[in-house]
Amino acid sequence: QGEVEHLNKAWAAHPNLPGAALALALESVQAAQRIADVPTVEVVVTGPDSPAAPVRLTSEVVRQLIDQATERVTLVSYAAYRMKSVITALDEAVARGGDVNLILESAEKLDGGGGAHAYAKYRTYQWPTDRREPPEAKLHAKAVIIDGRDVLLTSANMTNAAYDKNIELGVLCRGGGVARQVQAHFDVLIARGVLELVG
Repeated sequence: QGEVEHLNKAWAAHPNLPGAALALALESVQAAQRIADVPTVEVVVTGPDSPAAPVRLTSEVVRQLIDQATERVTLVSYAAYRMKSVITALDEAVARGGDVNLILESAEKLDGGGGAHAYAKYRTYQWPTDRREPPEAKLHAKAVIIDGRDVLLTSANMTNAAYDKNIELGVLCRGGGVARQVQAHFDVLIARGVLELVG
């Protein structure tokens, strides 16, 4: 009701504005909101180039996404090796006041790549091996979630080979609630104790 009253006062201040113009403005706002709720999707490919899907290295996309973060970064990966460019981007996100969370496979499965130690300064969660059903299940998801707004869903682990060399495939979804849904899924797993804070 307050918004309608505000609109009526603004219209009264401009008596020469035709009602049709006001109606068009309101319809434009509604159309913009509908469009904003539709995600844009881009293909992210690492590896040999093709005309069908030009290569956008996963490493470049991940760095750009982290650089755009203003509130929250969540990285999900089976393997997480020492990647200087990613660590630098995460440090800068923290310096801007961002909240950085990593969701990684259990530490004992990362020691070969230094992942558990390389990222120890961030809040890190894992899926404890003694809580898995079946016991041989793995945390195999890979995602980069930015501010609950954008999400990269990818086959690429957080490793130099996956981000810059292998044939990897991902989709980058911007807007439309996809990132919020993915973030909410992991938030629920944390809240239920399925994923546990390391350290």
